[in-house]
Amino acid sequence: MPDILAPVRPTPPANEAVIGPNGDRHSQAWTQYHKSVSDWISAQNDKGASDGSEAAAGDIGEFLTASLAHGSAHPMTSGVPIDVAWLDLTAGDWDVWGNIVFFPSGAATISIISGWVAPSSATIPGALESEGYVTLRTAFTAGAVQGLPIGRVRLLTTTTQRMYLTGAAVFGAAGVDVFGTLNARRQR
Repeated sequence: MPDILAPVRPTPPANEAVIGPNGDRHSQAWTQYHKSVSDWISAQNDKGASDGSEAAAGDIGEFLTASLAHGSAHPMTSGVPIDVAWLDLTAGDWDVWGNIVFFPSGAATISIISGWVAPSSATIPGALESEGYVTLRTAFTAGAVQGLPIGRVRLLTTTTQRMYLTGAAVFGAAGVDVFGTLNARRQR
């Protein structure tokens, strides 16, 4: 947060003592201190930006995105994971999610589509439940485009960490291309 929105935390007054046997009355200095603490807490819990601006790098709310457009789609090999996009996320607490689109050429018959967000490149995750892994297995309409939203994954890191949006498909006949978008928002 910028300094103007996050004032320095107040410090208690020196050489002041609580007045009264039950601590029910304060000196003027302590009263002012408690008012300063209240103001400081209010500043920490601001309502957020209302001017349509982006959060600055390192600030809560920072948003990053990486996309691979349809015109640059990667050709797939049936059953082999492929990275669609990646982001290098700096130290912090991040939510990461994405969308993958499988674009068959001709009358390709797709039977399985999968996608996930993970710190490992082109690798099926070992802990499927923790990496936003999603898969659909069905007899998709031949030649039909399929989109797959990838669930949010939380990344807690103390160093820069690369996160990948990866997809895989099982298909026959003609080929399948893949493209999509990876998003991340700093939570704290």
